Amino acid sequence: MAFLAAGVLPVLLWLFAAAPCIGAVTSAICTGDCNASAAVTVDEVIAMVNIALGDASLTACPAGDADANGQISIDEIMAAARNALNGCFAAPPSEPACPQRNPLRNVYFGDLHVHTRNSFDAYLWDTRTTPLQAYQFARGEPLALAPLDANGNGTRTVRLARPLDFAAVTDHSEFLGEVESCSTPGGPTYDSPNCQLFRGTTGTAFASFGIKVTSPRPLRFPDVCGTGNRVCLSAAGDVWERIQGAAAAAYEQCTFTAFVAYEYSRSPSGSTLHRNVIFRNDRVPFPISAFEEPTPQGLWRELKTACLDAGTGCDVLAIPHNSNESNGHMFFVEYPGAQTVDDQRTQAQFRAAMEPLVEIYQHKGNSECMNGLSGVVGAPDEQCEFEKRRQGTVSDCGDQTGHLGAADEAEVRLGEFLPDQRRDGQVVLPVLVVVHPAQQQRAFPSGLAAGPNHL
Repeated sequence: MAFLAAGVLPVLLWLFAAAPCIGAVTSAICTGDCNASAAVTVDEVIAMVNIALGDASLTACPAGDADANGQISIDEIMAAARNALNGCFAAPPSEPACPQRNPLRNVYFGDLHVHTRNSFDAYLWDTRTTPLQAYQFARGEPLALAPLDANGNGTRTVRLARPLDFAAVTDHSEFLGEVESCSTPGGPTYDSPNCQLFRGTTGTAFASFGIKVTSPRPLRFPDVCGTGNRVCLSAAGDVWERIQGAAAAAYEQCTFTAFVAYEYSRSPSGSTLHRNVIFRNDRVPFPISAFEEPTPQGLWRELKTACLDAGTGCDVLAIPHNSNESNGHMFFVEYPGAQTVDDQRTQAQFRAAMEPLVEIYQHKGNSECMNGLSGVVGAPDEQCEFEKRRQGTVSDCGDQTGHLGAADEAEVRLGEFLPDQRRDGQVVLPVLVVVHPAQQQRAFPSGLAAGPNHL
């Protein structure tokens, strides 16, 4: 199903330059600070507008050109205006290098796809794990899981054989406020019809909530979220603060990195086009969901505006969800609105910058390969049957795109699998390798079914 949470804790293999960190180093220049005074004035914002209109030279305010492309954009003007209102970002003192820092890079193990009680699907399947408990589990502490007892406490205890080096709680940005509102007695919409449905039959609630993000223009539940969605947005803000607090509490320099993160969960026509959004530090904007930005392109633009160009030191990347449920849409070659080859090139470069990695394995199977499909993707491979989501004979729709990839009966498309991307030259993303090492099986002797479901 499209929204089954991460299930068994996968162990992700990622090569880091030194200590666990991500992304490029953010510039310390404050966008719009033309005279390097550590503040942005109204006159400096006006100067940037004049440069953008062609009435002044860029030499009048080089600091306005945050991306160093020789132009002043509306996003850069807006970033300067925010800096004028809120002040320039002051970089915190740099931390000393870790003793294990290696200029030739080390290998670290972690998990960048984790769900807790804040995700609607996880909650429906009796996950009551908090973000802090999820980080503690990643650090090697025991965790109680469903089935729940009469008091709502987990009755199974699991523990990793080897603590991880890093982790990110990636609860669905959609429904953060709805889950909080519907699971908190006494809240303003706790007794609303859809909140009562949420606390009712699991399958019915899952279908009612999950189908929301499959429509062309997703909308929230008015009875749950209130006028202007204020109830849900306010509740989501409280949840987001707790998520950030949990990451801060779990972080330990040179020992464990806890990333602030969330999962953008757009699923048009039932095709999973989710992205895990991972922030480099604690300077993060409010989560973007399919309700605000129903397309991946909109997600990337908003991340650029609210994070990369905000002048706060924010840095971010998005990791496409395992593409085996995408019906070929995840890496379909398209350039919305592009008029020229240069426009296409610009869009491709923007996506490559925002999504430099891709998830291959997680508990819903993998998008590495699949025996029996047409072409190079389906060439016999004795290693290709490992933890496949779909077993036995499948319907092959070749190079066509489809829908309902989250359903087991859906057709399989070549473009869902990584070898096809390399064949067609469609994707130039470095690969995020995800493995399930032997120590995980020792931690969970019964295999995948014994993992921390919907963590």
